Amino acid sequence: MKIVDITACIRVTKENDMYGMEYYIDIGSKVKITFTDGKTLVGYVQRIDYGRYIRETDLLVVKTEDNTFIGAMPYYIADIEVSG
Repeated sequence: MKIVDITACIRVTKENDMYGMEYYIDIGSKVKITFTDGKTLVGYVQRIDYGRYIRETDLLVVKTEDNTFIGAMPYYIADIEVSG
């Protein structure tokens, strides 16, 4: 058997009172993030910056169309949609 592909991706887990689901977003995918306050962010997934300390938060880093890098805290993300 030979390796034919290695792809970096982000695993997203959604849950409600009845069930849960997981899906994967490839690095570089265009996404639309909706925050808990209703604001949205559109950009390309770059990486996750993990907090180095227990109280330091993780950041999902997204690159916008104008090449600005923005870190979104998963705690404040209500939904992520992959856009084509």
